[in-house]
Formats: sequence, structure tokens, C-alpha cells
Amino acid sequence: MKLLKSFLFVASLIISIKADLASKKIEELKHNKQDFLEYKNANCIERDIPFNERSQLDIYYDSETKNIKKPVVIQFHGGTWYDEDKMNCVSSGLLLNQNNYITVIPNYILFPYGEVEDMIDDVYSSILWTFNNVEVYGGDINDITIVAHSSSAHLLILTLIKAAFVRKNKGISVTPLPNIKRVVLINGQYEFSESMLQNISNNDTEDDLFKEMSLAILGLNDNSPVEILKEYNDNSLTSFGIDKLNVVYSSLDNLVTESSAKSLMDEIKRICPTFNIQYIYLEGLDHNGIPNGLRDKVESIQNAFVQLIKL
Repeated sequence: MKLLKSFLFVASLIISIKADLASKKIEELKHNKQDFLEYKNANCIERDIPFNERSQLDIYYDSETKNIKKPVVIQFHGGTWYDEDKMNCVSSGLLLNQNNYITVIPNYILFPYGEVEDMIDDVYSSILWTFNNVEVYGGDINDITIVAHSSSAHLLILTLIKAAFVRKNKGISVTPLPNIKRVVLINGQYEFSESMLQNISNNDTEDDLFKEMSLAILGLNDNSPVEILKEYNDNSLTSFGIDKLNVVYSSLDNLVTESSAKSLMDEIKRICPTFNIQYIYLEGLDHNGIPNGLRDKVESIQNAFVQLIKL
């Protein structure tokens, strides 16, 4: 009888896990279909503009008012370093267009076709391209905000650190970028965390894959923003080339730890004490609460997202 009860418990657990995975996959497919339809039907997008030899970006803008300078948002998609693309940000691109922003949404190379340094190269190149070209579309290069979520938040801050310290990427020194008005990092993983090992369920879920990828990538010091910053002395930098950094963490995030965000901020403040950093703690949202809320047209999430860009 005990054996039968144990079997039934395990069987019900497996069914529960599979049902949860199926539910998440169905929700993901619905979102992807919605993204495709919105992207296909939008008339404010100039699509697939090459910014280097392998990658493209989209620009959301109003062609009838491009003679009027508008603030610019560059937005990078998440996706665990191997998934998603610029089309998955169509909801935020359209929202920002409605709020009179010029929005640039780049693709970047993903695993297994590229390594972290290749991704950094794409992030850096797309930012530089925007500074050099967005004025043609009505963008104000003195008012550029860069937003990144999850894996792209990791890639973005890594890119900005390499540029600020003129570190090498793919064997070439990364030169400093033009001054950026604001950077918004949402739920990124910035340091190797052994606590993640304890939280992997071994059920082959997408959550586990994110954690495993994070551990593999951030286990290499040159891929870890926090470990790189630890190499530098106190007060060793006068400017990161950014007017303001907003670090965002969601209270229900079970993929990345809050300590990761705080460690990043601590290291930045140690190296550059005058740097303007704001920590924003979002109650009641999980790791993908912002992008999914934007796709679902949740008004409170839409308002919060626009506010993050204005803060």
C-alpha cells in the first residue's frame, strides 16, 4: 500500500509538472502569435536595417513628424542568451511610439551561433549605429535611454563596463561610447550565484535552463560584471558615460536573486561614488512580469514601463 501511494504521488507530481509546462508553452505560443500579428500589421516600423555584417534592427517612428526631435529608447530583448528576437518587443515598441519616443530594437547573435563576446559586439555596434543614424528618423542623440531585460541586461552592463574601462572584446579594445542619458536594467543576472545550484529542480523546465545557462556563463569571470568590477580600485572611474542607471528587480523573481542586483550596484558605487544609481523594487511581479504584461496590454504594467524610462 505504501508503495502504491508513493507511485501515485510521483505520478501525480509528474502530471502536474507536465501540465504546468504545457500551460507555459501554450501561453508562449499565444504571445508569439500576437507578436507576429502586431509586427506584421504595424505601419510605424522600418524593419531589418543592418547595423553590422550579420545583425539587423527595427526602428519605430512617425515618418510625418521626423523633423521634430524626440527622445530615443534602445530596447534589447531577453531570452536566456539563446531565444527570442526583436519581434518579441513589438508591444513595447508600439507603446513607446504612442508615447512619442523613437524606439530602436536590435537583434543580436544567440547561442549556439555566437558566444558572449559576439553578443557584446552586436550590442555595442547597435548602440553606436543608433548614435550615428537615429537623427535621420527624428531621434535626439542627447536623450537616449537603453532598456534591457534578463539575459540582455547582463549583456548590456557587460558591454558598458568594457567600453568604460576600454577592455578587450574579441581581442580588440572597446572604445568608450557617446554619453548615454539613462540605462534601465530589468531582472538581470550579474554574478555567479551558488544558491542557484540549490534551486535547480532537474525537471528540465525553461526556468532550470535559464539557471543552468546563467551558471555556465557567469562562472567565467570575464562574463561576470561583478567579478570584472572587483578588479578595479575604489574611486578608479570618474564616469561610466551614463547620466543615470536604474536597476530594477521584481519581488517574485525566482530566476535571479536580488543580491545579484545589489552586488552590481555596490561595486559600481565603490568604483565611481558619484554615479547616479536608482534601485527600483517592483512588488508582485515575477521575472517576466514586465514583458508579459506589456504583451497582454496590462495598463498598470504599461504605465510602469514608461515611467521606468522617465525616472
